[in-house]
Amino acid sequence: MRRFAAVTAVLATAVLLLAAWSPAPRLAALPQSRLLAAPGGNGSLTFQDMERMEAEALRSSLEWLARRQEADGRWKASGQPGHGFEKLFEPDAAKSCDVMATSLALLAFVGDANTPWRGPYQEVVKRGLGWLLSQVQPNGCMLPAEPEPEGGSLSDREKQARRAHVARLNHMWGTLALIEIFVSADLNDPGVALSDAELQRRRVSVSKEAMAAAKFISRDPSSKEKRFDFLNERTLNMDEFALLGTLWYSGGRLTGSVEGEFWDNALVLLKKVQVGQTEVLAPYRYSEEGEYWFRGMISTPQMMICFVYFGVKGGGAKRQMEAAGPVLLAHPPVWNPYYEIGRPSRHPDQADEPPVSALPADLRRVASAWKDDIANEASWFWQGMAFRSMGGASWNQWRSSFVPVAWDHQRRAGAEAGSWDPVGPHARVFGREVSTAWMALTLQSSCKLQMARTSWSELMKDPRQRAREENLAGAPKTREKCTICGMEVMSDTSFSLGRGPDHYYFCSEEHKEKFEMNSEPYLKENEGKPRPPEEPGEGSEHGK
Repeated sequence: MRRFAAVTAVLATAVLLLAAWSPAPRLAALPQSRLLAAPGGNGSLTFQDMERMEAEALRSSLEWLARRQEADGRWKASGQPGHGFEKLFEPDAAKSCDVMATSLALLAFVGDANTPWRGPYQEVVKRGLGWLLSQVQPNGCMLPAEPEPEGGSLSDREKQARRAHVARLNHMWGTLALIEIFVSADLNDPGVALSDAELQRRRVSVSKEAMAAAKFISRDPSSKEKRFDFLNERTLNMDEFALLGTLWYSGGRLTGSVEGEFWDNALVLLKKVQVGQTEVLAPYRYSEEGEYWFRGMISTPQMMICFVYFGVKGGGAKRQMEAAGPVLLAHPPVWNPYYEIGRPSRHPDQADEPPVSALPADLRRVASAWKDDIANEASWFWQGMAFRSMGGASWNQWRSSFVPVAWDHQRRAGAEAGSWDPVGPHARVFGREVSTAWMALTLQSSCKLQMARTSWSELMKDPRQRAREENLAGAPKTREKCTICGMEVMSDTSFSLGRGPDHYYFCSEEHKEKFEMNSEPYLKENEGKPRPPEEPGEGSEHGK
């Protein structure tokens, strides 16, 4: 009887949803002269079709986001308990995520060239920025201080870890929004000159809080709450790593507001996740074996774009990116809301532990056999960033698979017209506002954000080609020795690394990576102390 009641309730909900749904309007016929020819692309979709879909869906989504703004300027995260992702997030996680929701909404507007100083949504952005600035505490933190309980049971500690993860996400998204608005100060209406004085005034209006928030991230963990240790190897995951990379790319070099040592350590940890991985898919959390959620379909594009943001050059990053692209393209976006989150596997080929699901058996059978093929707004956002950076046929193929999915499943009627239902794992946690902001950002093929202005063409170059370019640039050359094996190398080798006032040279990418994995024995300040033995076969000439 209870099972019948549960199925009846599910079916009744489905009827109501269908009644409220209006199908996407059909596009007017357009010339078929520019069909997308990328392998796997939608052969009946022209570039004109796709651009029209993007523009209309984006317009509707920004209208909805503007309507959802609160009177004080924020956007509230509307996720509800029962999201099913309790392994990583508390049931009520959304209650403390207004900074994240507001930041993503602002990024969606700024990505479409709306800033506090220009654009049709100028006032919306100005109000949102005002609220976000008001959240920055004197120490730079974007969340109010909380008492830190000591000890407790294992369950209590796990709960604290989940809440700390959400706190770090909120702070990093908030910092990113402030930095992107700072960078957008030079955007102006076409044909209208922007004076130096006006540009300076715009930057000053946000620079103090943006730099304070950025500096808070790189501060010594002992000087702030334990939950804000951003480089803790036990807790760091690719959700946070991707944001760290984005912050470094968008703000670290532009504002001069971060400490170099912190970001050097972040790069070392990033390589620890990648080094030794034989699969093209990246784990979600750094650990001895790794941890794969949804078979790595969120963490893999996050790692790909991290390589770009951190400027990781070398064979390992190149091989990983070249191999991961086709794997992601083989599983294009689909709108499948019927899935079970379950638990992560230790390897993509291992089965997940039996999940606990509230779905009736008949709906459970609808789920795809491959757990990746689900609606996943967070994954699509990071995939969009990665493939936009790749450009060319890969970007065209991915874009032509994503745009129709976004178009077909955007709400067309009622109070939610212009939004997307929060059906992906992260979107279930944070709510419709975050889901819609992610989708709007992913639709912006000409995104104005600094974080979207990337190209990994430099990373894909052969190291010898980069060295030749440096020679042509007239860089002085000296004879040096490989820090690991002592082999003579020229100073213009691409395998070199600056560490503080010292410079280190290497004969191969392998020796450079060995140094980055454990640099302590090789530092010049430790010369004369015992070093680890070199393994046979390492280096460019050894073992040949």
